[in-house]
Amino acid sequence: MDSSKNPEVFKKLLFSVTLFHALLKDRKKFGPIGWNSGSTYDFSDNDLTVTKDQIYMLIEESEQIQITVLRILAAVIN
Repeated sequence: MDSSKNPEVFKKLLFSVTLFHALLKDRKKFGPIGWNSGSTYDFSDNDLTVTKDQIYMLIEESEQIQITVLRILAAVIN
């Protein structure tokens, strides 16, 4: 984590995505209760790893963090 150009931002974004992942994994055991009718939200361990790598790449390649791009990558594509 400390190898990033901006480790503080990387840690905060990684924590947010990891928390989201943990909530979805825990919520999955309750089935469709509380979710939209019949929709399943799967955010696997591999998706978390890919999202972590994408966060790292976005931080390293640009001066400004593009939250919109990150949100689309994590929420729609992954």
